[in-house]
Amino acid sequence: MKRVGQVHRRVVGSPTLLFGRGRCRCFAARSSRWHTSAGGAYPGAAAAVPVRSALHRVLQAEPSRKNLRAIGAALSGPRREEAPMALVICDMSASLDGYITGPHDSRENPFGDGAGTLHDWIFDAATDEDRAILQEMLDGVGAIVMGRTSFDKNEGDGGWGDGGPAGDTPCFVVTHNKPTASYPPVYTFITDGVASAIEQAKSVAGDKVVGLHGATVMQQALPLGLVDEIRVHVIPILVGGGTPLFGSLDSAITLERTRVVVTPAATHLAFRVVR
Repeated sequence: MKRVGQVHRRVVGSPTLLFGRGRCRCFAARSSRWHTSAGGAYPGAAAAVPVRSALHRVLQAEPSRKNLRAIGAALSGPRREEAPMALVICDMSASLDGYITGPHDSRENPFGDGAGTLHDWIFDAATDEDRAILQEMLDGVGAIVMGRTSFDKNEGDGGWGDGGPAGDTPCFVVTHNKPTASYPPVYTFITDGVASAIEQAKSVAGDKVVGLHGATVMQQALPLGLVDEIRVHVIPILVGGGTPLFGSLDSAITLERTRVVVTPAATHLAFRVVR
């Protein structure tokens, strides 16, 4: 049985790696209690006093845009810190010509023809910098969304065993039809699309990352505005065919480069999707 943190060749048996660590206003006078003041009892009276005082000070000053903003702040009261949201990150190894597997990939040939070196930066050619990037991925992932092809190629004996690509980390599999066979509880099968799968993955990931496993789910999620970051480990090889990392887009998507790390086996690139 494979556990979280264990990394072996079949963990990346599909083209995707794992993932990196990611990253109400209330009214002061809202109160369900009755308060007593000089003017009598009414809901929220005591809490309203500082609001009136703040407004009085603002209105005595010369009107300006700044004062209007201050009025809004006084009415709104203190802000609550927003709960951290899970980032959705696509993290994959790819050849220089953009393929994440070679041709004829299958359960028996998970990397495809001629693409066996796409993950050498994790194994035989790994440096300390490579290992640190991999560990960041493993530590940060809170849920995984994958397509049915990635699932069929890698689940079970000879693949991920009783878990998913990150052990017991929950996996949401986008599929047209739920399988009739029984699978480990780490898998949840989603039949109403990638957006629903990502929403459900976020609900369990907390402040960790939702990782997209496989090219298809990324290609579906990116045009919908559901991807926050793209991380690509570019390998110095031209595969010439196979599974492409990107599909066609209806319009351009602007990216901001956030990291470049060069090691002998890979150039590790990270981009934020600009919205």
